[in-house]
Amino acid sequence: MLTALGHIHKMGYVHCDVKPHNVLIVKEGTNQDEVTKLADFGSAKKSRPTTDEEQEDGGFRGTVLYAAPESISRQEYLPESDVWALGCTDVLFKIGCSNEIPEIPTGKKISAEAKDFLRKCLVKDPSARWRVDMLLDHPFLKMPTVGSRHHNHHRLSSRYHLMMPHCFHGRNGATVHAL
Repeated sequence: MLTALGHIHKMGYVHCDVKPHNVLIVKEGTNQDEVTKLADFGSAKKSRPTTDEEQEDGGFRGTVLYAAPESISRQEYLPESDVWALGCTDVLFKIGCSNEIPEIPTGKKISAEAKDFLRKCLVKDPSARWRVDMLLDHPFLKMPTVGSRHHNHHRLSSRYHLMMPHCFHGRNGATVHAL
C-alpha cells in the first residue's frame, strides 16, 4: 500500500479513496506470495490545491469515513490526505467493521510500534502528518512478521494481511476485505 501510494504521489496524483474496499491481497509469482494491491483509481486526481470553482461544484471525492479533515472541510486533496485514509484503513483492519470514525485501539492487542504508526497517519494537521516516504522507514514496518522470509515488499504485504481479521478468499486466490 505504502509503495503504491508513494508511486502515485511521485507521479503527481492523489488516490482520494483509500479504504478497505480498495485493498486487495493477491497471490503472485511462482511462490504464490501474497501481495497487497491498491485498487479503484476512479476518484484519483492531480495533486494540487482545490480551486474555488471545484469547491462550488461540490467536488468531494472519496468516502467520508476515511476522508482527511482537510478533504472534508476544504475539499482539499493532498498526498497527506491519502496517508490519513491509510491510517483509518489500518485501524479498521485491526478492529474490524465500523460505521464511525476509527480511533487508535488501546490495550495490548496492538503493539506500541503499530499505535505510533497510526498516530503518525492520523495527525489532523496535514503539514504535520507523516508522508509515505517517512512511514516506509517507521519501526512498525521494520518489525519481523510471523513467517516472514521475504524481502521488504512482501513483508509489508504480510503485515497488512495480519492486520485484516475479517477477510474472505475470492476467486483466483484474491483476498477481499469484507465490510
